Amino acid sequence: MSKILKISRASIYKKKNLNLTYVNVNGKWHYICVLIDLFNREIIGYSAGKNNDISLVTKAFSRIQSSLNKNQYISYGQGK
Repeated sequence: MSKILKISRASIYKKKNLNLTYVNVNGKWHYICVLIDLFNREIIGYSAGKNNDISLVTKAFSRIQSSLNKNQYISYGQGK
């Protein structure tokens, strides 16, 4: 069990979370994509728009100031 905890603690430094959710604005649905650094709970990238498509996610990634190296993990969550 201690090995699992060590792995979890070590990986949290490199883990990012991508969240897609939608909100109703004046009777129309709009979508929000947020990338969060789970180590310090900082928003590192975001975008919003009228369409839930790949460009929404691409815009969020393009706003990241730091580099994502191959040792980092990205988890996906879809809120409602």
